[in-house]
Amino acid sequence: MLREFHSEGFVIQYIIDTVSSNSERLVFISESAENAPPGLKARMTFELKDENAFTEIFELAFAGKEFSEWLKNYWQLK
Repeated sequence: MLREFHSEGFVIQYIIDTVSSNSERLVFISESAENAPPGLKARMTFELKDENAFTEIFELAFAGKEFSEWLKNYWQLK
């Protein structure tokens, strides 16, 4: 489980998507979203690049719509 607090005032609670996840990719799908527009869904993906780097992808889907990418970060330990 993953719980994320956004500066915009909403809180998203995720559960892991065991079908889409593996040892190099973790995918979390929203289970609930507090203070968010009705029907909002979120997906958070972490892709392992190597032992010192990963990519974080944040996607949103508003009611009746498909997921679209809102944020993509590259993290690297130096």
